[in-house]
Amino acid sequence: MGAVLRRRLPAYEVFTDLHRIPNELRGMHARNPVNLPPQRGVQIELPPRVRGTTPLFWDWEGPGLAPHAQALVDGLVEAVDSWSL
Repeated sequence: MGAVLRRRLPAYEVFTDLHRIPNELRGMHARNPVNLPPQRGVQIELPPRVRGTTPLFWDWEGPGLAPHAQALVDGLVEAVDSWSL
């Protein structure tokens, strides 16, 4: 996931090493829903630009999502499509 998002969102830092993230922000608490499945999950913290909730795209009329949000969606699809089940 991290490698794909780095390539799709080159303007952003993508951290996959938990040691670079402060303890209280790591999302490792047992009650965190992403940690409940047996294989665990992926928790992605997104900045406002990637969520499409920033003044940068105040006049975005589409079509589709704001460019950074679309890059995220495309990256998530690419990553999931690459997984073998």
